[in-house]
Amino acid sequence: MPVPENPEELRAAVEDDVRAIFGDAFPGELSVPSPFAELLPIGTGNATSVPWQWNGVHKGSFHGLLPTGRPVEFAGITVLRDDGGDLLFHRLVDWLDLYRQIDAVGGARRTFEHRVDS
Repeated sequence: MPVPENPEELRAAVEDDVRAIFGDAFPGELSVPSPFAELLPIGTGNATSVPWQWNGVHKGSFHGLLPTGRPVEFAGITVLRDDGGDLLFHRLVDWLDLYRQIDAVGGARRTFEHRVDS
């Protein structure tokens, strides 16, 4: 399947992909921030990029993290590529921003103690 050239079809394909990954845990909606929306498609040939933002609420389990009920707003970029008839989606997501919003960063902290004997 070739990469859609129509901006609305391109946006819809990316939204379907992002919703499939995040929609159960973070019901919400995708938007393409300005001025990027006016620039779609961004790329030529068999690949294009679509910057996006997801706005939702953490209502479902995500990577083993229980729902917090917190609103989330995080960004990403999806690169769509025609791979000989198959449409491939490659997502780059600001994971740290997402995990901070659902308070999942603190679990990775470690305390190191250093004792100096005199």
